[in-house]
Amino acid sequence: MVNQSSGLGSADSFYIETSIEAQNLATQGVGSFAPFLQQAQTQAGLDATREAARQATFLPQENLSRYAGQVAGLMGGYPGQTTQSFVPNPSPLQTAIGAGSALAGIFGALKG
Repeated sequence: MVNQSSGLGSADSFYIETSIEAQNLATQGVGSFAPFLQQAQTQAGLDATREAARQATFLPQENLSRYAGQVAGLMGGYPGQTTQSFVPNPSPLQTAIGAGSALAGIFGALKG
């Protein structure tokens, strides 16, 4: 398991652990699944990189919002709000599965 004190977020830790497990499976003779495991490992790395870039892009905005809420709370007249929400963007595979499920539901409703 990856140490949380290394500064990695839980999503990064998950991707690293998944990559390590995929490498272990590949070396244990899974053979025919090796290309799929390699593709999954590569995609996990790309997803982690994309999510890290997204977090880095929005970090200043999140920090400013948190600071503004605290300052407004200190000023008195306006109650401060400090809310923080982190919702990762869905991966392309999740988006495709969601769209396919919606289309299957529509088709099933029309056909049935």
